[in-house]
Amino acid sequence: MFNRPSSKDWNSFVVAAQNGKVDGVEEFLNKYPIAVDKKGFMGNTALIFAVEAEVDRCENSRGGDYNAQYVAEKSKRFKATVELLLKRGASINAQNDKEMTSLDYTNAKSDFSGDDIDNILQGDKAFLI
Repeated sequence: MFNRPSSKDWNSFVVAAQNGKVDGVEEFLNKYPIAVDKKGFMGNTALIFAVEAEVDRCENSRGGDYNAQYVAEKSKRFKATVELLLKRGASINAQNDKEMTSLDYTNAKSDFSGDDIDNILQGDKAFLI
């Protein structure tokens, strides 16, 4: 029987994905493995939430007075979050209400500097059905 996540658990999962908190994502997926592609606000999956947040974070950190070490650490966390979601079965083909996938979000920003995330998603194309 499918163990359905509570609203509180789902919201915590989304916040963890949006903030690159691998432990929170992993904890949720251990408890609710079948919910990896559950859709939330605007039809977004956790993978879309994570990728969109990383794209926005990279965009907002440009030209600012940011600590390079902090930015690099945050990127590592997002990379690990995306890798975990993919390893647990998240679909790069899942579309939200705007008919956009996680890969679409990286491609929508022509100057997106989160190449690690884009490469992870591109590398996952081998699993496209």
